[in-house]
This record gives sequence, structure tokens and C-alpha cells, in this order.
Amino acid sequence: MNLAEDDELLDGMRRAHFRRVFLGIETPVEASLKEAQKGQNMRRDLLDSVKKIQSYGMEVMAGFIVGFDNDPDDIFERQIEFIRESAIPLAMVGLLTALPDTQLWRRLEREGRLLLESTGNNTDGSLNFVPKMDAARLIEGYKSIMRAIYQPRRILSARARLPGAGSRSRARGASQWDCQRRGDSLSHCAGARRARPRARRVLALPTPRPYPASRKVR
Repeated sequence: MNLAEDDELLDGMRRAHFRRVFLGIETPVEASLKEAQKGQNMRRDLLDSVKKIQSYGMEVMAGFIVGFDNDPDDIFERQIEFIRESAIPLAMVGLLTALPDTQLWRRLEREGRLLLESTGNNTDGSLNFVPKMDAARLIEGYKSIMRAIYQPRRILSARARLPGAGSRSRARGASQWDCQRRGDSLSHCAGARRARPRARRVLALPTPRPYPASRKVR
């Protein structure tokens, strides 16, 4: 997020025709950012930072995580609201996962909460540690985020709200939003086609046991 503090770099990226950037936003909850030691995300308002980067003509893609110890009960609604308000078309949301030899791994091991090695996929609906929130509620809340943010209409709407969306649309001939306005079915709009497979993969997962049968931590 500190990219938003560097006007010179942002201007250089615009002149170099950068079109997209990826940000590790993680969460709009300050206590969870502190837990994750993401101090650079706490120096200025997150929403203002995203909008500033977008104002330089770049689409912001971002990563988000749920499952922090400090996540409040309404974390799922807050993540959805932030993604909507920031007009981020491509939000990569995952469950917190403890990876070997990280500070998180060592802390959870000390606390006796580490259960399994990571599957390597933080979108498969599994947990390799005991979360503070009820595990079943955490997984269902994660699925609710995916249902909300991967609705094709939300993605098309987010793209249409980006600064300069109209001029970019005219330059390409037609945007995804134009596709929808013409009355084409959503299945024919590029954004919708790209969004649906990921959402289907996550939402089609059966409600798993919180702790999959992977190799146990010794």
C-alpha cells in the first residue's frame, strides 16, 4: 500500500503504461493488520490509497485474508464492503494458513494450535491450525465472501466505476460493461467468464472437516 505514497513512482508507472498492480491489502481491520505486521498498510486510509492508485489509470487487484485471531465477528461483511467500495474487480481472498518456518507457524506451535502442514492452497476450505473463531463459521463466512464478490454483475460494475473506464472502453471498442448494457448474456462477457470458474470451484467444495487428513506436524 505504500505505493500510494510515492507520487513520482505512480506518475512514472502511468507514463510507462502500467495497467494493473497487485496489492496485499489482507484486511481492513487494523488489529489484524498489526497481528500480520503489515505496518505499511496502516499509515494511511486503505480505501483512499486504492482510489489514489486507480486515479493514475491502473486497475488494482488485491489479496485478502480471513482467519486472523483479531478478526471481529463481522469480518466477512467488512471484507465484502471494502471490496465493493474500493471497486476492486479481482479480489483474491483466502483463509489464513500457517506455512513452515514463519513467525505465524512458530507462534501457533508454541500455543499448541498447529495441527497439520499446509496443503499449499489457501482457497480449498481447509485449516491447518485451530482458529480463535469457530472453524465451521470461519469456513462458511469465507464462502459467503466468495459468493458475494464473484457475482458477475459486481465485477462488471466495479470495472465500470474505475477512473477512465469510459475512455478505455472506447479505445477497445467495447468494455465488459458495454457488453452487459447491449443486452448480451453475462456468459458472453469476458469478465463474467473469467470470474465464474474460480467462484464455482470454491462454492462447490463440500463443507470440509476443519482439519484435513494431511501430514500431521510432529
